[in-house]
Amino acid sequence: MRTRNTGSKQIILLPLQLASAVYYGHLDHGEQVWIATSVGLFIVDPETETVDWYRNDPDNPASLPENSVRHLYKDREGNVWLATYGGGVARAMVKNEVFKTFQHSPKNANSVVAGLLFGICEDKNGSLWIASEDNGISQYILQERRFITHLYNPNNPHTPCADYYRALFCDS
Repeated sequence: MRTRNTGSKQIILLPLQLASAVYYGHLDHGEQVWIATSVGLFIVDPETETVDWYRNDPDNPASLPENSVRHLYKDREGNVWLATYGGGVARAMVKNEVFKTFQHSPKNANSVVAGLLFGICEDKNGSLWIASEDNGISQYILQERRFITHLYNPNNPHTPCADYYRALFCDS
């Protein structure tokens, strides 16, 4: 990574790998920039001028579960959650270079929703909501450490209005 100063702003020249497809970026309180891309997760530290690139390693279950990271979200406890394109959802613990992965299991009704995940947000009670492209929405109840999947049911007005989501927003 190289930087260039132009008066009052600093320009960061990132690696070419980032040009493939950037889906989402986030500036954390430590001034790092987290970038979700089709080729993995990049964490840019402008202070040290370093870029860490996290990718899936099929031989390491603690690695990023899927290279295509579509969304990231930092919860109120400081955990960063990653929604992947087919690999489930992961909680990043980058200080240890470990990712705790949650994937769908047809045998477990309390697992995360299946499919291509696109969005994450947190409600006022601390539950995380995870959007899937075609399988509804999962709610992760942190206190109980379990997922509940919410699907559209035309006979129940208290269900989501669809099963197809590309983004979520939790308001107050």
